[in-house]
Amino acid sequence: ENDYLVDGIVEDIITEFSMINSIEIISRHTAFGFKGKDIDPKKIAEELGVNFIASGSIRSSGNRIRISVELTDPIKSNAIWSERYDRMLEDVFEVQDEIVRKVVVALVGELEIASLERAKRKPTENLSSYEFLLRGKENHHKFSKEGVISGLEMFEKSIEADPNNAQAYAWEACTLGQGMSGGYIDQDTAWEKCQNSLEKAMKINPNDFECHRMFCEIYKFLEDFENAEIHGRKAYELNPNDPRIVSGFGEYFVLAGDPEKGVDLLKTAYELDPNGKGASNTDKRLGDIMLGCYVMGDYQQCLEYSKKIGTMNPVAWAAKIASLSALKNLDEKEIEKKKFSDYYENVSLDEKIEGLHFKDASIKQTMKELIV
Repeated sequence: ENDYLVDGIVEDIITEFSMINSIEIISRHTAFGFKGKDIDPKKIAEELGVNFIASGSIRSSGNRIRISVELTDPIKSNAIWSERYDRMLEDVFEVQDEIVRKVVVALVGELEIASLERAKRKPTENLSSYEFLLRGKENHHKFSKEGVISGLEMFEKSIEADPNNAQAYAWEACTLGQGMSGGYIDQDTAWEKCQNSLEKAMKINPNDFECHRMFCEIYKFLEDFENAEIHGRKAYELNPNDPRIVSGFGEYFVLAGDPEKGVDLLKTAYELDPNGKGASNTDKRLGDIMLGCYVMGDYQQCLEYSKKIGTMNPVAWAAKIASLSALKNLDEKEIEKKKFSDYYENVSLDEKIEGLHFKDASIKQTMKELIV
């Protein structure tokens, strides 16, 4: 019954870890893949390439919570730090702060704590607003029409309980974006509300990385590359370990004319979140890398990444076909075109390419010519 609360607290802790510049944190989606499973820490370390593992449990009963956490070195199989907290639910923010502080000090020392102290991280003093926020995030992560509708209801209740909860506005905007991209809600109405929610969140907390991340997405769509870079860079500075931020900033560089830097960031996002879900799933990340490789002229690398992908979206397929054409592999190019038309019967590659927002429009024209 309280899964939303447990998952929400864990997600908040992961988010705070991700804001530390000197350590890399595996994403929420990938970390949650191990939830409730009895897996050898050494195997997790080998699979994800991590040096340390923070694990634990959270139990709630009424208005009380018990949080147990342990930081381990999976190679040496020894505990570096562990603690158990029995607190009232209203103390959850203080517990989160202490867990993050103790783990970070154990790994890199006191200096990195300063970057967290500068951020206004506690979303609200109102416990009801916080619980509605967590319920909304739980629904957002379902990546479905029902999840979007229920999530928006929860965020509205969170805002009603505390009109100054910046995170509620930011997550409302993010869920509206998910609803628009999935075709679950009316785009004209949702677009204006999404922008309004972001502006309200930014006014309350100018350092909300979710807002800067989403403004970067909006400005990329509008081909306002100057503002896209400003917000993408700010989001990246605030949270350099969030794969959505890293990926979005990498996409900016690919679109704006620096594909080498873009591909480096896109690869980092994939490493941070190898098991992503929803709009940022693994195939989408690999497809973004394929497009970046094509744009920077590394056609062979584009083809190599196509071997790792499960299902190619039309843009990734266009990058593969254009790369084959550029390499003069014309027979294989025709085979791929046939595969694409069989899989996406009513989709035009030309239209998908035209929908890309490159600063240099000639990239789209060249790509179209190569796939003919």
